[in-house]
Amino acid sequence: MPEPAKDSAADARASLWGPLGHAMRSLYQYSKRSSVQSLRELADRLWDTIGRIWFMVIIPEQFLIHEQSNLRFYWHHLVAALKTGTLGSTDTLTDDEREAYEAAMKELYEKTASDVEQEKLFEEWLSKAMREKPHVIEMLQMDEPYKSLLYSGLIWAWISFEVFASDLWEAVVNTATGKVRSRILHSISAARPSVKIDHIAKYDYDVRGHLGTIMKDSCDFTSLDGIQKAYKVIFPKSQSISKALGKRELLELEASRHLIVHRSGIVDDEFLRRTKLKLKKGDELPVTDKQVRDYCTLTVEVALILLAAAESLVGRKSPKNK
Repeated sequence: MPEPAKDSAADARASLWGPLGHAMRSLYQYSKRSSVQSLRELADRLWDTIGRIWFMVIIPEQFLIHEQSNLRFYWHHLVAALKTGTLGSTDTLTDDEREAYEAAMKELYEKTASDVEQEKLFEEWLSKAMREKPHVIEMLQMDEPYKSLLYSGLIWAWISFEVFASDLWEAVVNTATGKVRSRILHSISAARPSVKIDHIAKYDYDVRGHLGTIMKDSCDFTSLDGIQKAYKVIFPKSQSISKALGKRELLELEASRHLIVHRSGIVDDEFLRRTKLKLKKGDELPVTDKQVRDYCTLTVEVALILLAAAESLVGRKSPKNK
């Protein structure tokens, strides 16, 4: 995913992408201003992963953008040919005609060569592609393949959050020093975790800088409940983290991932009990590109809250995301 530019065109693109665009921009800004290298690297990886998910989901739009790009080229070709009187195959042009034609093409492209103009053009194409997307899916008979793609997006969104939460917890516990480290050690000890001796022996029985890596396996980061318990250990009084990890939509994302992987997306009693969604047992889990986008947005927004808390605990100063 390309890095956000510093001009207003990038803000316009973020606006076009909606809340996801703004959340991604905040995540990118965090990665550039954090005082802790391990947290910057985690933010960068999540930013890249969510970007890949979203570009996968908008494949139909990319198809339309490609078509519009081809149309733009042919339009410039036609205008240049008409301006220079060289309409027809360029293979038959004389050297003077070819030079005039190439000069005209260069002039046409230079008019839209600036970053701002290119951004505006992309926005126009993407906006139009989004409007025409349902017709393209129907025309190409992509209903089932596209649904599978969206299911993949849901699965990837949860996995990206699961991995991020695990790696961030490890980084915080590894990085903590002084009183913060002592408090975390006390909290972990109170939880009575089981630790394999060979994990400690790997670091010559010196756990400094490795405590998170050693203790991570004693936590369950594959479930939302496990993630909540793990973060309660290092942030026992954080209301913002409790609220973020307690979001109903995050539970829905986890449950949807489980349903797709283990039940091929067919709604069962357990899914209905956990999510309270208005579906019936035996229904196929409905999914839209907006849902995937919203879940990706949620993942980034919750990640930003966790990063801010981690920064305040182990960093010099927690940056403000704008």
